[in-house]
Amino acid sequence: MSALALVLAAATGPLELAEVVESATRHHPTVLSAQAELEGAEAEALASRGAFDPTLKARGFATPYGGYPNGRLDAWVEVPTPLWGAGLSGGYRLGAGSFPLYYGERETDDWGELRAGLTVPLLRNGPTDRRRANVERAALGTRVAQLNAQAQRLELRRQGAVRWLRWVAAGERLALARQLLELARARQVQLETRARSGDLPAIDALDNRRAITQREGVVVSARRSLEEAANELSLFVRDERGAPVQVDPARLPRGLSAPTPAAAPVSLDEALSRRPDLARLEAQRGQAAVEVGLARNQLLPALDLGAFVSKDLGPSSDAKRSVAELELMVSPRCRWCTGSCSGASTGPPPPSAAPRWAGAAAARAGAGGGGRRALGVAGGGRAGCADDPRARAGARARRRRAPALRAGRLEPVPGEPARDPDLRGGVARGRRPRRLAPRFGRPHRGVGRALRARTPRIDSPVNASPAGGT
Repeated sequence: MSALALVLAAATGPLELAEVVESATRHHPTVLSAQAELEGAEAEALASRGAFDPTLKARGFATPYGGYPNGRLDAWVEVPTPLWGAGLSGGYRLGAGSFPLYYGERETDDWGELRAGLTVPLLRNGPTDRRRANVERAALGTRVAQLNAQAQRLELRRQGAVRWLRWVAAGERLALARQLLELARARQVQLETRARSGDLPAIDALDNRRAITQREGVVVSARRSLEEAANELSLFVRDERGAPVQVDPARLPRGLSAPTPAAAPVSLDEALSRRPDLARLEAQRGQAAVEVGLARNQLLPALDLGAFVSKDLGPSSDAKRSVAELELMVSPRCRWCTGSCSGASTGPPPPSAAPRWAGAAAARAGAGGGGRRALGVAGGGRAGCADDPRARAGARARRRRAPALRAGRLEPVPGEPARDPDLRGGVARGRRPRRLAPRFGRPHRGVGRALRARTPRIDSPVNASPAGGT
């Protein structure tokens, strides 16, 4: 057992405030909880730094039977860096066997191919990204946990001092009540002696007995208050295992010493700078500022710059493939793309397409991938990415206008394709489309002009029926 446990177990001297404070700051559950939170924050900081660890990936494909038996092996390493979000990559791949002409990029020389690449985000994820934001938040979180532990220790010192002072005050009140009781009992003896001699009336002795009974009740109440104070103090006086220790009333100190004044007056600014709770709020404010900066950065358009080099090794049947290749890539993405858009890429192109994967990715980024979610003209002749909320809002508005357009109560927007299934079916079958008219009144002239402007002629070669039309 330690020296503190020996003092607590077999203590005979008075219990001082320093001993209570030392025991509370060592073994109180609140301090242990704050220490556990600090360890968790340090572990989170370590995990956030692990996001920059190199990542090794590998995969293999084999086609033993078929018109083009072949085998492929691909392994690469990705290393994200905190330098403006730049990422390094390197890998090795081997493609052996026979490949069709449209998969010629999968074939390598006899000893495989080595490649390396560098990607640098210029706008989005450049000044900050999720990895670096997590590192900054974790560092501030560790600071918050440290300040929280410091504040908990200060609070325990204060509470321990308050409980110790209440315990000492309860002991002083009990001692004073006992002294008053002994004084009343001694006075009772004197009053009874004088009453028997006829010096005092008997009622005075009887009244003093009432005072004795009352002071006995005060002693009982003071003893109960001392026990309650001792129970509260035991929460701050603990053994090595953290169990509360019931303090013996015999350890009450004899009187209290005068408080020691401060060595030098402390200014208000210095006192505020020493408060851990204010510093903790400032650190939490810093964490929120990191998230705000990241959110503002994610509103910027994504513009990545990449450089890739590859080299085939060993004898080759293709002289062009044996030459080292250096490719540059500029990959713009729209503001609303999150990686699911076919024209957007959140990282370097897949290594399976090396050595021409950078050029193919750049071509896909420029051409939009040819899908409906790509940049450019998408669905209904309106430009923009399908992830753009404005495009989605426009599509919802067109769907809401479709019933009114079919009923003839609303003039279509110029340049918007017709959405009436009867209209499309009539043109395809070689009939003239039915005339759209409002529910009341004459047909809307604007609707007719819009239909005549965008509806092809019935006798045109495109809309003619297989039998020649009527």
